[in-house]
Amino acid sequence: MNIQVNDVSETRKSLIITLDASEVETEHKAVLAEFSQYAQVPGFRPGKVPMSVVAQRYGSSVHGEVMNDHVGKAFADATDEAKLRVAGPPRISESENAEAGQMAFEAVFEVYPEVKLGDLSAATV
Repeated sequence: MNIQVNDVSETRKSLIITLDASEVETEHKAVLAEFSQYAQVPGFRPGKVPMSVVAQRYGSSVHGEVMNDHVGKAFADATDEAKLRVAGPPRISESENAEAGQMAFEAVFEVYPEVKLGDLSAATV
């Protein structure tokens, strides 16, 4: 996993998150295997549904869930590491600039502005 922080403006930041596709695929298969134990498909006993049927029926939703978990965790880790105070939910989109075997995402989000107080010792109240 590789994360790059870019400044769009003073209160807007951009994160480019690069994930290893093999990690995501491994977890996708593991979640499908676990899900196949509980899937209820007409014509099959619970726990006896073939993996190909489970993948055909539920593969896209499981893939979306796994991607959401990975990107969300990477986003949270990156903002904590960079000590960014996120002001709202990020807008995440898939980027085409990924190398072979990797997946890239761009997250654009607002941060709270940095407030600097001046010297108040000369101020009269």
